[in-house]
Amino acid sequence: MPIEFDLSFTSPKRLPFALGDKTARPLTWNNLYPKLVLNRCGAISTDTMHRMKFKDGIGPELAIIAYYNSIAFAFTELYGRSYGGGVLEILPKEVGNIYVLNTDLLNINPELNRNVISVIDGVVRNGRNIDEALDYIDAKILVGVL
Repeated sequence: MPIEFDLSFTSPKRLPFALGDKTARPLTWNNLYPKLVLNRCGAISTDTMHRMKFKDGIGPELAIIAYYNSIAFAFTELYGRSYGGGVLEILPKEVGNIYVLNTDLLNINPELNRNVISVIDGVVRNGRNIDEALDYIDAKILVGVL
């Protein structure tokens, strides 16, 4: 059954979303912490997200694992644009300054990969404190793998 939208709240020139390529997308405006969205349904984003493409051989899940750790979050705080009330904006220019884990060194088994993605997903979807995911990832990946 196709999804129907009430178009009275949108511009007649744009639908609320359209289908496009599958990629991960970081939200540019962040409330409590930066978020990456693994866009498995292929929805086109608005200007609240930027699309990312990955080099051959780097899967989106591995890229998300490489980003969700306390080191990358510290660089995000250093290079992102901060506004009043703790709002952090990350633009493509700033993303280039953020250090993430080297995916070539992330030799993790499929079970750990699923577990880490599941922890990140659970924390983000349920609005829990991101420190819960970062502590888990730091212990399992930074200490346990690297």
